[in-house]
Amino acid sequence: TAASENFDALVPGTAPAGWLATHTGSGQPRWTVERDATAPSAPHVLQQSGTATYPVCLRQTPLLRDGFVEVKFKSVSGREDQAGGVIWRAADADNYYVARANAHVRYPARVQLVAAMNPSAAATAAPDAAANEAAMAVALRRLRSPLAPDKT
Repeated sequence: TAASENFDALVPGTAPAGWLATHTGSGQPRWTVERDATAPSAPHVLQQSGTATYPVCLRQTPLLRDGFVEVKFKSVSGREDQAGGVIWRAADADNYYVARANAHVRYPARVQLVAAMNPSAAATAAPDAAANEAAMAVALRRLRSPLAPDKT
């Protein structure tokens, strides 16, 4: 059965219950539910407004073991990075897989394994959207060895 999750029933300005708001590397991330009438999933979104090397927000109880995940994100600001994506098989804030896309054209979409806070590109997609989608699908099929089995 299909399941979806949004933040519409939560109070703006609060962190979502059941999520671990943290980071890989250094910094002070700030994850809160906020109102955003322009969001594809309006009225509420999960927003990161602090600063950190890699801010991450991990769902503490996985929704699925096998399946399909779709995330929509909007880059609002960022000096070095304006990225968003999906994390899976997270052992903790320093060890996980991530499929991420960056609003900066010079940074392509990529699938990475982050182990011991060290991101390594498992696959990098071309800068055009159709090629990104195809490259991500191929990269995800290649990532078969689990980092943390049965976690996500």
